[in-house]
Amino acid sequence: MKEIIKLHDLLGSEIRSRSNAEILREKIAEHSGSIIDLSDVSFISRSFADELCILVEKHIIQLHNASGVVQNMLSVVSESRKKKRVRKTDDTKIKEFDDMESLTSFLATI
Repeated sequence: MKEIIKLHDLLGSEIRSRSNAEILREKIAEHSGSIIDLSDVSFISRSFADELCILVEKHIIQLHNASGVVQNMLSVVSESRKKKRVRKTDDTKIKEFDDMESLTSFLATI
């Protein structure tokens, strides 16, 4: 039987950073498959949603009871992971400065 992990109890109702995924990874490493219960979670950051999507794609976890803002974020991130990033231009030049004065002078010109 899969372990059910109530994310709210583990990380709280607002999960705002990718680093929280490491806490979840440590928890799910203890079990051979987990169901992540998202009830009572009112917000997850885009970066945390990305980490959840990785775990779902690898079939390590299943997500249950996501609603509202959380479900919307998961949907947006999941869709964006399907699209390849395309850079319109790749002609970016790197500027280096020896001191703050030269940096300040450059910034005054843009």
